[in-house]
Amino acid sequence: MTAGYDRRRFIQTGGGLLLLLPLAQFCNNGAEKEPAKKKAPQAVRHSGKKRKRPVAASTVSNRGWYLNTKNKKIHFFDRRGYTPSLEYLRDAKEFQAFVKHLEPWDPKQLNRSVFDKQVSKKNKDWITEQAALAMAASGNHADAAEVIRRRIEKRPLNFRLWDLLSILALRSGNESMRATQQQLVSSHTGKAMPKLNERLVRYGSADWQEKMRTKEMNWDNQKI
Repeated sequence: MTAGYDRRRFIQTGGGLLLLLPLAQFCNNGAEKEPAKKKAPQAVRHSGKKRKRPVAASTVSNRGWYLNTKNKKIHFFDRRGYTPSLEYLRDAKEFQAFVKHLEPWDPKQLNRSVFDKQVSKKNKDWITEQAALAMAASGNHADAAEVIRRRIEKRPLNFRLWDLLSILALRSGNESMRATQQQLVSSHTGKAMPKLNERLVRYGSADWQEKMRTKEMNWDNQKI
C-alpha cells in the first residue's frame, strides 16, 4: 500500500481500467455457445493460469486494505492493483462511486468476526488467503486457521489453502493453528480423493517439514 491515499489519483488511474472492461467482458463471454457438459470437480493447483482471467488492474496505483465508508465493506487490493469487486463495475460512474468512499484500513483490526461481517467476498478462495495472511502477520493465528478451515470444508480439493494452512502452522509454531491443521488432516485422510491423500501424507513427511520450516518464503508477495 502506498504511504498516502490520493483519491483523485486513484480515480484518474482507474480510467485505463475502465477502458479494459468492455474488452474483458467480450473476452470472457465470447460468442454464445451450447451449454458445456458438467465436469467433475478439479483440484486447485499452484498455477498462474486461470480459467477466467480477471480484469487487468495494473493502472490502479493503490495497494492494501480499504474500507468503503458508505457500506462498511472492506476490500483488499493486491500487488497488481486487483480486487474482485472491479469485475462487477459496469461504467465510469460506478467506478468513481466505488473509489469515492474508499479509505485506507488497518489490517491489524482484521479478525474472524470482521471477516465474516464486512470483508467483500466476491472471490471467496482468494480473499480467504489474503485475510488469513493478514491475520497471521498480526499474530492472530487462531482466526487465520479458522477462516481457512471453513473454506477447506466447503472446497476440500483447494490445495492452495491446504498448503497455506500447513505452512503457516509449521512456521508459526502456534499450537491452535497446528491443532486445526491436524484435525483437518485426520478428518479427510482416507477419503476417496487420491490426490488430496497424497498431499496429506506429504505434510507429515519430515523432509517436507524441514524444507518448509527453513526456506525463505513469500506467498502472493507477502513474507510468511
